[in-house]
Order: sequence, then structure tokens, then C-alpha cells
Amino acid sequence: MCRKIIYITVLITCSLLFSDAIIAQSKSSIQVIARPQKDKILLRWGTTTPISWKLSNQYGFIVERYTITRDKKLLQQPEKKIISATPFKPQPLDNWETLAEKDNYAAIIAQAIYGKDFEISSNDSKGMMKMVNKSSELQQRFGVSLYAADNSFEAAKLAGWGYEDSDVKQNEKYLYQVISAVPTTKLFIDTGAVFTGIADYEELPTPTDIAALFRDKTVMLSWDYNMLKDYYNNYFIEKSTDGKTYSRLSDLPVTNLNNKDNKPSNRMYFIDSLKDNTTTYYYRIRGVSAFGEIGPASESITVKGKVLLAQVPNISNTNVNDKGIVEIQWAFDEKANDLITGFTLNQAQQDKGPYKAVVEHIDASSRKITFDKPYPTNYFTITAVAKHGESRTSFPVLVQPLDSFPPAIPIGLNATIDSNGVVTLKWDQNTEEDLLGYRISRANSKNEEPAILTPVVHKKCIYRDTINIKTLSNKI
Repeated sequence: MCRKIIYITVLITCSLLFSDAIIAQSKSSIQVIARPQKDKILLRWGTTTPISWKLSNQYGFIVERYTITRDKKLLQQPEKKIISATPFKPQPLDNWETLAEKDNYAAIIAQAIYGKDFEISSNDSKGMMKMVNKSSELQQRFGVSLYAADNSFEAAKLAGWGYEDSDVKQNEKYLYQVISAVPTTKLFIDTGAVFTGIADYEELPTPTDIAALFRDKTVMLSWDYNMLKDYYNNYFIEKSTDGKTYSRLSDLPVTNLNNKDNKPSNRMYFIDSLKDNTTTYYYRIRGVSAFGEIGPASESITVKGKVLLAQVPNISNTNVNDKGIVEIQWAFDEKANDLITGFTLNQAQQDKGPYKAVVEHIDASSRKITFDKPYPTNYFTITAVAKHGESRTSFPVLVQPLDSFPPAIPIGLNATIDSNGVVTLKWDQNTEEDLLGYRISRANSKNEEPAILTPVVHKKCIYRDTINIKTLSNKI
């Protein structure tokens, strides 16, 4: 038995106890949670640092209970009860044999507490190395044992980290205090407490908001984690092909690995492979509480794989005729015609977009189209619209029609002059999208050649000039 525990291989796919924040805390304290039942109260506790975990396994915990209310009335003097005459500590190694034979989590805890060697395999592909600092064996023992206790309340009790209080009454509520027996000269560990009563009992909730994203022979499931995080740390995923008989995808539960700033994300995600894209599969989710309780199954969600569009269209040729009409040709594997509903032509004035669909519902067998509303500068893409999954879009191609049409004659020109000879010209802005600007010229009479006043292009619709008003000419 001893050798079995000491040399057991620890391979775990999920996370640690209570919350990810426990390992992150540097101050040593005791965290306590309670789960009222109809006739008893379940208690779980644990320390928040590896060193406090190690010392607590040596010295143990003292559990006190105070009756605070009776018949919904506050007692003037709380009634104190010491739960155990001796501190709660891990049972001797030999006492773990029976439970460890049928409960792998018990074997893991015993290995963490008593094993001479403890190392998590570095080839673990399920994410355990993301959660435990492999540079410290003590941290590994600490983290993995808390995770295992999360999934086996019987093992937690054997480790001195849990208790069932059956001496409870319906009309009473209690304050439980878990006090460290570690001498303060060695380490100060804050006391943990929880207030509850069996009147607080409630059924475990059902996981909600299950969603699925289908791909080629794969599915990504997601569900609401934040709403039920006070009830469930881990989850089992169950799968069926007939919607009646379900089986678990793994003997080990999964947990939320999508952490940011030491906080789990609001949703959990799980990816599963499908045998084919023709079979209909059914999935449902069950939560696992910190006391190892399995909650009710969620409503099932129906899943069927979809063939994703692998082919991408490629614009192979463009041409602009003398009427300004653009002809676009593209290449696309004809074998993929059955996977698309057709093509869409997209247009933009810059290569980065934004692109606008200008011709839609192009037949799936087409490989050429004409377009009669080009900009002076165009970027075109072709999108193959997939029947299932994501559509695929070509790289953009630049198309510039020949600029053989001059801008329209400016209109609305008017001029004013003041007593100092300052002339102000104004006119209406042209509407051409490819307009660069204006040239302004001046002459003293209609019959003479005008002189250009703007050696560079003038871009505004207002211009000021100064003339000599003390001349024989009365007009300019």
C-alpha cells in the first residue's frame, strides 16, 4: 500500500482548490467554506500558502462552533462547542489504503503529504503546468493536494481538511471557526470562519447558457462560469449519440483555465473532436462542487460537425475598357462549388478598407464579372460565401481606370475688392472624388493671355490677391 501511494503518477487536467487566488496570496490564512445539507453541515478548509500547508499538516487545525441564533433570535451568549478534542491532522499513511484503492484523489493527497518524491510530468499537455509553479516541489505538493481535495470530500476529511457536523438543528445557525494549531512563533496563520445553518440548504443549480461552435469534425463548447462559481469549481462534460444515454468524456473534471490577472474568465470553454460531420451528437454539462458533489445535468445541446471551406478565391486578371467598365476574373477550385452559395464582389478606396459589397449573389460557377461604377482608385476583393462556417475572401487587387475626363468647370465664381486693392475670390467646391485642386490666372483685359497666379495647385475654394488700384484700367 505505502509503495503504491509513494510512487503513484500524478497527472491532472484541472485546477486547484476553492479559487485560483489561493496560491497567489502571500499572507498565510485559513479559508473555510460550508455546504448545508438537509440533516448535516459539510465543512471544508485549507491554508493559502505552501509553507502554512506544510506546517498545518504537522500541527493541525482546531475547529470551534458557536451557536449564534435559535428560532431566528440572536442568543445573548453564543454557545461554544469544540468539535474535536484533538486537532484535525492527516491520518497516518496506513489509514489511507482502503480509500486510495478506489479513489485516485485520495492517493494523490497521500502522495503529496507523505511521498518522498513528488514531481509533475513536464509533458502534461492538459495545462497543469500553467497552474503550479514547477520550480518548487512544495508548491506542487500544496497545489495538487488542494485540487484533489476539491474532487473528493472523503479524502479531504482523511487529510484533516474537512468535517461533517451532524449535531445540528433546523432552528439554529452556527459560526464555525477554523484555527491553526501551528505555534505563532513558527508562523502566524489567520483564522478562517463561516456562518451557516441547515435552513440554508438548497439544491445544487443547473449549468446554464450552453453554447457550441461547430467546425470540421470538432466542436467548442462554452458555458457560464461566473454565475455558478460559488457552487462549482469543476465540470464534467457528457456526450451522447441518441440524446438518451450519456457518457463522460473523461474521468477527470475540467475547470476554468482562462485566467486574466489571476481571475478566471466569465465563461468556460472545452473543445471536443467528432468522429464525422454526419452524426448528430448531444452534449450536457454537470458541475462538481468543492465537496465532490455532482450537480444536475444541464439541458442538452445538439451538435453536428460542418465541413469548412478550405479554398480561397484569387483574382487573376482585371481590365478596364474605354467606357470605364471594369472586368474582373478570378480562380477558384470547381470541386468546392458545392460548398458555397456563390460569390460577392467587394470594393474599397483603400487597400485596408472599409470594403463594401457591391455585387452579391454571383453564381457559384461564375469566374468573371463586370462592374460599371468604379472609383478613380479601386481595391477589389472576391468572397466565396460558404454554406457552412466562415467564408473566404481573396487578397485585394488595385484597379485604376484611365483618367480621360477633366473636372467640371468651376461654378459660382464671384469676387469682391476693398479700398486697399485686396481681391477675394470665391467659388463652389467641385464634386469630383479625384479632384486635386485649382489653378487661378489673372489678366487686365479679356483679350490678353492670363498669367498663372498659383504655381502650385490651390486646394481651397477661396483665394485672395492684391492689385494696384491707382492705374488707368478700371477692370481686371
